[in-house]
Amino acid sequence: MSSSLGLIHVLKRAAILFPWQEVVAFDGRTTYKKLYEDALRLANFLRNEGIGEGDVIAIIDFNTLRYVTLVYAASLVNAVVYPINFKTSSSFIRKTLDIAKPKAVFCSEPFNELAHMLGYE
Repeated sequence: MSSSLGLIHVLKRAAILFPWQEVVAFDGRTTYKKLYEDALRLANFLRNEGIGEGDVIAIIDFNTLRYVTLVYAASLVNAVVYPINFKTSSSFIRKTLDIAKPKAVFCSEPFNELAHMLGYE
């Protein structure tokens, strides 16, 4: 598959063609342009943290702008996104994390306790 068809390229194209078009998520609104710029910044952060091609990153969050931005940023560094279903039991989540072996786990504030219980800070 051509890299020009990757997930991040869909956002980049939208940012170029419709920069001021709103993107709506669970927790707010932004524009395609800002979402793309935020994804670029977050991708730089991920690279600086040593996250790159093939690395697994887990996400515990609602469908927020942070979540979407992280998915696009992961696409930029060719990382694999592992979305965690926080509605399942912590023992099941722990088992799947043991299999996925994420290099990093990202969560929003409501899930800090769950992440801590799973052994992630």
